[in-house]
Amino acid sequence: MQKSDLEKTIPITPPTRWQRAKKYILRLFLILFLLFFILAAVGFFYVKSFESRINKGNAANASKFLTPREKDLKELNILLVGIDARTERERGRADTIIVLSLKPKEKKAILISIPRDMRVEVPGYGMTKINHSFAYGEMPLLVKTVSSFLDMDIHHYAVADFNGFVKIVDILGGVNIYVEKRLYDPVHNIFINPGWHHMDGETALKYVRFRRDPKGDFGRIERQQKFFRAIFKKLARASSIWKIPSLADSVAEHLETDMSVSQMVSLARTYLSLKEDDIQMVLLPGYTARIGGVSYVLPEEDKISEIMYWVREKGELPEFLKEDLEDISVTVLNGCGKRGWATRVSSYMKSILNVNVTSIGDAENDDFIGTVIQFKPGNREAASAVKNWLGFGYLEEKEDLNTDLLIILGKDSISKLEGRIS
Repeated sequence: MQKSDLEKTIPITPPTRWQRAKKYILRLFLILFLLFFILAAVGFFYVKSFESRINKGNAANASKFLTPREKDLKELNILLVGIDARTERERGRADTIIVLSLKPKEKKAILISIPRDMRVEVPGYGMTKINHSFAYGEMPLLVKTVSSFLDMDIHHYAVADFNGFVKIVDILGGVNIYVEKRLYDPVHNIFINPGWHHMDGETALKYVRFRRDPKGDFGRIERQQKFFRAIFKKLARASSIWKIPSLADSVAEHLETDMSVSQMVSLARTYLSLKEDDIQMVLLPGYTARIGGVSYVLPEEDKISEIMYWVREKGELPEFLKEDLEDISVTVLNGCGKRGWATRVSSYMKSILNVNVTSIGDAENDDFIGTVIQFKPGNREAASAVKNWLGFGYLEEKEDLNTDLLIILGKDSISKLEGRIS
């Protein structure tokens, strides 16, 4: 058979190496695209399945009492609740109540622990223990109660039971915690000696739930806060990142929240980027008392109001929680001319700071613009603590004072303190 003239004039050349490479690259791209599409589809359905498992129960009802968070909001407040339900049918009680207040831009976080026996106003039920609100109306009522008690917007919530707690600790490989004193409770099978312990989930649960010590619920919350610091260190390690899929599966079985997966990922990214010193913890102060034969924790309202003022306005805890001012003698003088102002300020200082206000009076004149805080040598730290509590004032060291601190209230104190002092 003879070739045509056209075949004779146009030679057939084999594909070049570059052309063959382009063909393989195109095929590889198509395969990778299909693989990505399949993984994205699987991931999408996995995320939706995960969300359907955690956005259950009261998510829709509780959202009515949650405050929608605007994009430019400086803080994010999440109500974290641990319940003692051991089975799905058991409603359980709110054993642990914590508000996580995050300041993403400032890279700060505050964990506010509320004693479960604290006596508060529960809407529709009167004065009773705060954890009763969960028993009466589950998360919708607990969100409403906590928000009202703290005068704080709650944007999200998360509830976990004890079985989930145990599994999460075990998946992370346990946590290292130093136990200061022997924990002994034969009724609940708790026997933990002092010293360092590498705790698995069951042991950690016993540690945070132990209450048979002189501090009662307050001691238990202190141990919970210590555990949170230990678990934070564990989560912050790179090796823990690979355990997130296992954590997600375990969490889904024991977690209820209104948050989406993307919101939780964003929250985890923000929280784990914090340093340990950027996370502050506070136990709301109160004292035990019996009313009608029932034991309560009665809130120290002035101190709680002051703590929440600092959390809302400054994104940190007040300095008076760190400095012991009980043995400091203080004289307060009215230098602004506002009638009875020195008495009101000193009374509030005594209730919040536990300072010993020895005398109250008027300054030499009433036209002080700025507040002056004079202190004896050696009392600078106490003076600084008072200044930090006030949020204003000028420090001045004086040797001839007949008191440890002399505070002359200027006109600036009126605008700064009027809203804080009832």
